[in-house]
Amino acid sequence: MMFDTVIRGGRVVTAEQGEFSADIGISEGKIAALLAPGASADTKTTIDASGRVVMPGAIDPHLHFCLVKKPIDDYDTETAAAAVGGVTTVIPYLLAQESYDKLYQETLDGAKQSAHVDYAFHYYINNDAQLAEIPHYIADHKVTSFKFYMPAREGEKTILGEVHVDDGTMYDLFSMVAKYKDTVVCVHCENIEVVWRLRDRIKASGRNDLAAWSDTRPPFVEAAAVRSMLFFAQQTGANVHVVHLGSGAGLDEVRTGKRSFPETRISAETCPAYLLFDKNAQQGNLLKVVPPMQNKEDNERLWQGLADGSIDCMGTDHSPSLRSMKQGTIWDARNNFTDVMVVLPIMISEGHCKRGLPLQRIVELTSQKPAQLFGLYPRKGTLNVGADADLNLIDLDWERTVKIEEFYTWADFSVYEGMKLRGWPRLTMVRGTVVQRDGKLVGPKGHGQYLARVAAAKA
Repeated sequence: MMFDTVIRGGRVVTAEQGEFSADIGISEGKIAALLAPGASADTKTTIDASGRVVMPGAIDPHLHFCLVKKPIDDYDTETAAAAVGGVTTVIPYLLAQESYDKLYQETLDGAKQSAHVDYAFHYYINNDAQLAEIPHYIADHKVTSFKFYMPAREGEKTILGEVHVDDGTMYDLFSMVAKYKDTVVCVHCENIEVVWRLRDRIKASGRNDLAAWSDTRPPFVEAAAVRSMLFFAQQTGANVHVVHLGSGAGLDEVRTGKRSFPETRISAETCPAYLLFDKNAQQGNLLKVVPPMQNKEDNERLWQGLADGSIDCMGTDHSPSLRSMKQGTIWDARNNFTDVMVVLPIMISEGHCKRGLPLQRIVELTSQKPAQLFGLYPRKGTLNVGADADLNLIDLDWERTVKIEEFYTWADFSVYEGMKLRGWPRLTMVRGTVVQRDGKLVGPKGHGQYLARVAAAKA
């Protein structure tokens, strides 16, 4: 058999098999063979992976593009940032007030011209009209994951605009999605009614710092919403995914829900910032986000959740922003920052090198599990024969200092600026094409493909 590429000499790591030695044969963008090390093979190109760890490309299931710029722009810069950090598939959240038909086509048209990595979409569900169109989105857009933003109650200003949802909306959304196999609702869990009262008191006291923002949304605010949401999931039979878990209290509710409702598919993600920063971090306004940074104890408990399997995968909540958008009081600053380019190095440097988290577990968290949860496995998330040849050659000894200007995003700051991380991808492939080498983008613009997903109606 003639291969397009053979990767030789690397130490392969997959979630299914752990660590093993093998050469990898690639043909027509797919993993065509796992070969014995040094086995004879006809190939057009050979890549030497000696001294490298070969891992499946990372999948980021939580990003926000096009809140400021057009798809043709954001799918260029932000997927370039993904590629140089070893992320080979992204699943951004699309946000519309009406039907998604127009936005779906506009986003698809822009992404086809500019994306460097593969992509799928989630849709926010903000009203009854969108709710009624879910069967259409599943059948025709091939979108099988939907977002519910619990804090979007009447009177709350959010990125969603003038949106009013409530527990009745959530119940109907869960009931609709439960009619289909392999669908999931991604839920932002916060009890906004409590936040309103705490926010009024803290603002009136004159406080204006990152900790003040966090204190308006203490851990129990997330935990209470997680508990309520999981009960709705159990009642309806919907698959649910807790996004950007930020507190130990919220994690406890996820654990309790998984034990109490074993017949319900419950999953959860956390993001790099919740593992590294607390509400007293020196970054101040730059770290403002929802849910907020909590306490050092929460950082440690979330690491424990990653290690013991309670947290299923990593996301980033990546949303590019400028310093100018984070100015003013903590109450005025924008709620976002950018981190798709560092999620994999953080897991390797802080998780594996410092904490001993096995590489096999990191692959599960960053590749296999998000692929399984969002209808992309076994095409993505693995290096098994037949999968897309999305992979990273990781240099566990390569230490880099985070500098925002090296990562192609249009954001002009990083909350990780100056942090030294060890374990970066020397080479990244998307469907057999090299898209980054030694931290430099080398892949063609528009190489990324839309990933259609399938969900059949239950009998």
